[in-house]
Amino acid sequence: TTEESSAASDVYKRQVFASPGDLHAVQTVLSFQPDANAEIAQPNGEYDIAVVLTSTGLEKVTELAQVGLAEATRVLKQQGGEDNPALAGLQVYDTMFAHAREEFGDVTVSMQLDDESSLRITKNIEIKSSGHLAPIMKNIGISEQDLLAGIPDMPYVMAMGFAMPEGSFQQMIDVSKLMMGSMQQLYQMTPEQIDSMMDLSTKYFKDMQGMSFALGVGEGDDPLYGQMVAAIYVKDSKKYIEDYKKYWDELGDVLKDADESFIAGASLEETTLSGHRVLKVQMPLPAMANLPAQQQAEIDAIMSKMFGSEEMKMYIGAVDDQTVLIAYT
Repeated sequence: TTEESSAASDVYKRQVFASPGDLHAVQTVLSFQPDANAEIAQPNGEYDIAVVLTSTGLEKVTELAQVGLAEATRVLKQQGGEDNPALAGLQVYDTMFAHAREEFGDVTVSMQLDDESSLRITKNIEIKSSGHLAPIMKNIGISEQDLLAGIPDMPYVMAMGFAMPEGSFQQMIDVSKLMMGSMQQLYQMTPEQIDSMMDLSTKYFKDMQGMSFALGVGEGDDPLYGQMVAAIYVKDSKKYIEDYKKYWDELGDVLKDADESFIAGASLEETTLSGHRVLKVQMPLPAMANLPAQQQAEIDAIMSKMFGSEEMKMYIGAVDDQTVLIAYT
């Protein structure tokens, strides 16, 4: 430490350790006095560790990340050309960083280790009024119902739920269309096919009223996503099931020429599970073409840990008049 850094930290009753080269940065941070009208993100509740990222910091971090991705993209193109399969993965991250900068302001993450040694993580995100998410979030009022209703009573790693007021479904579709359009290497679909897919979603699922989701705790050798469930709240669950079948029938026509799209490889059949009528959807996991054998084996091993096989299975069934349960395996 230095006398200067110790003196600067006396105001906060902390001792600051830094290398000489970082002294100026430490002094700048410790001497910073925010404007009286400035809104600074603050963690909520009790916590042991908290991290605050301001909107300015988020912009700089995402911009630097994209600079790194651009350089990695340049190198991969030199090594494998425009068809290098690794480029799709970099494009996904580039899109995520760009949308984070456009949609989010201040971000706070706090962590607490409770009495049962469970790590509790709380994240607060400011939604920018200029982004695509703001109109959706603005229309969502305070729910009078349990947002996790319909989810099985089970231990979980993560759970979430949200209500969907009238008109918000189309806004969600618009955001989905934007995301899929920016990751065409992953989805292997043309802009026209993406538009048609979103139009079908609007046609058949626009009456969705809310959704809850939980990632359960697996046992033994269960894959990471082997205990994943979602509950969808609709006006008529039986009609939703019938519409779901029509959706996949028509989507098959839309994607008949999209041979490389993993979505086009999905299949649907009607079956019975524990005495209940359900729809079973099998979908191959996204694959990267032209990968060396060793890299493909490594990816297959990761996918096996996550999903347990080379495809994802979904079982969709009505549990009451207005609730549809989806189980992922």
